[in-house]
Amino acid sequence: MKLEIKESENIFDAILRSTGSVELALEYLVSANDSDAFDWNVVAGDEIETGTDVDLDFVVLDLFKKNGFSPSNTIGSSVDPITEFVDPNALDADVRLFVDAANLIDESQITAIDNFVLGLKSNNLWSKMVAIYPYVGGTLASHKFNLKDPRDADDAFRLNFVGDWIHDNFGVVPNGSDCHADTFLIPSNEFASGDNYSYGLFITDNPDVVSAEIGANETFSNFLWTRSYTETYLFIAGGAGINTNLSPYKGLISMSRTDNLSTKLYLNGDLKNNSVSYTGAAGAATCSFYIGARNDSSTPSYFSAKRQKLTYFSHGLTNAEMSIFAGLVTAYEIELSRNT
Repeated sequence: MKLEIKESENIFDAILRSTGSVELALEYLVSANDSDAFDWNVVAGDEIETGTDVDLDFVVLDLFKKNGFSPSNTIGSSVDPITEFVDPNALDADVRLFVDAANLIDESQITAIDNFVLGLKSNNLWSKMVAIYPYVGGTLASHKFNLKDPRDADDAFRLNFVGDWIHDNFGVVPNGSDCHADTFLIPSNEFASGDNYSYGLFITDNPDVVSAEIGANETFSNFLWTRSYTETYLFIAGGAGINTNLSPYKGLISMSRTDNLSTKLYLNGDLKNNSVSYTGAAGAATCSFYIGARNDSSTPSYFSAKRQKLTYFSHGLTNAEMSIFAGLVTAYEIELSRNT
């Protein structure tokens, strides 16, 4: 029997297609492997005789790809997956979905995401998250996915980047003039009355301009904007604003409401301002959140030029939960060497 490797097909897929059974394919691979030397380079169109010596490490690489891990190495690679790649079966199941969707291939990035998610789950914060954008992978194609639900769909809150954004391994940067990213996350749908939600971003840039980093403004207002080098202004509903001097102006800037009594603003998990001047239902905007600008009924405004390294939306976090969450986010950024 001969196997033909088709275009964009790996060894395991070719053998599986021929045998029609995962068990038989694995049995063939095991029986065929009696060589320790890596000397077999296969490309699309080549034919393989049954019984051809197969390097076991090379087979493992293909099994990694088959099971959701997507290294850039293609057929013919000399990289040893045993030592160079993370076993996908050791990854958290939700992480594996995200890694596959974002096509992550860097082991350090995958490990950082895995540690972050495991931390959220072990601290009972994962279930509170609605959307997390970890901006990992360095490209628009990888940055658009929601870690909590990495489907490429509007109802999964996959980002739609508009304008000339910069995408690199240090996050995303809008140009300050015409950029925004639509989250498709509508506060009034996800957070009902507006009294149980939280959102924020990890930021290390301080351009001296007024800009909205996150915002939705229709019927009710929900947005966070920054101005000068130290001030952050958080606005919800009518008159429920917080104007706070944040110093140093770096790290996780976030807000949270867990009831109808107060709105809280945090820097790196530390409570900086607790507004009690506005009580009662705060209301939630009826248009989607934009990132990098404020959404004024589908028209972006207050464009930002500040780099974001992580953005999130969740149900309300208590002071203790915010402290834990900020610690996990900071640890994630440190692990990626981009916390400054």
